[in-house]
Amino acid sequence: MNCSFIAHYDINGFYAEYFESGDATIDFLSQFDRSKGCRSIELGMDYWLDSEGYRDINGRMVEIAAKYIPALTQVAESRQRKRDITLAELLLAKHGLKIRESKE
Repeated sequence: MNCSFIAHYDINGFYAEYFESGDATIDFLSQFDRSKGCRSIELGMDYWLDSEGYRDINGRMVEIAAKYIPALTQVAESRQRKRDITLAELLLAKHGLKIRESKE
């Protein structure tokens, strides 16, 4: 709550919201990325960063996250690409079609 995330019923709801898809994980990480303004992904503001009583820990989370965001973003993008391709294959199969591999 000190980072301006709304309630998601429980920890499982929170994880389902932000970590089941690569795109959602990238959105989550953006909140802790200074180059993206540290805007709350749910409320769109950055006041959470300077929240009274939590300024020190919130700032430290952003500082530490900077080391890990590039690698975590790369993993999330790869996961999302695989998920998107699988979904595309399933939708095409539903209509009797297949993905034709291109030679790049």
